[in-house]
Amino acid sequence: MKVSIKKHKVREDIKWVIEVSHHGKRKRKFFNTQVEAKQFDVLSWLGDKEKKEPAGNRTILSVAFDLYMNDYSKRNRNEYKIRQKGYDTTYDRVSKFINWFGAERKVSDVKTEDWHNYLESGNWSHKTKLGYGGAVKIFLAWCGSKGLGQLKENWYSTVNKELIIEQKQKILFLFQTNFT
Repeated sequence: MKVSIKKHKVREDIKWVIEVSHHGKRKRKFFNTQVEAKQFDVLSWLGDKEKKEPAGNRTILSVAFDLYMNDYSKRNRNEYKIRQKGYDTTYDRVSKFINWFGAERKVSDVKTEDWHNYLESGNWSHKTKLGYGGAVKIFLAWCGSKGLGQLKENWYSTVNKELIIEQKQKILFLFQTNFT
């Protein structure tokens, strides 16, 4: 890991910048004085940055949730509706689980018994448990399909399920056939 401290001009102001090459990516942090830049703890800063990026089996729930909701929005956005009810419902249901379980915990830490304990923690009807439980299961299955640490558990998923559509027989006119 290469760390360098340089003088840098930003909009006519002189700033000091720390440049770090970390995992093949350039990270930069700006300071007003050279003393501030030299006293800055680069290792703890990089550790905090790594927590906020997808990291395979070490991905934390809050990062995976942000990625999931971004992907969900792209797939299910209806530009004709002002309020995206499906998005809002999914956001509420999954974020409630993440807040209950711990947003800074790893996705790979979630087990089936944690999911059961979460559903039993609220005084919910059977129908509510199905809704909240299904949203969380789909989120965890999505995490597994993206390699974010949920490969051990066998979560069902509608995310990658292939739909088998029965083909209807076509009706052909006489001129469309080879019949003479």
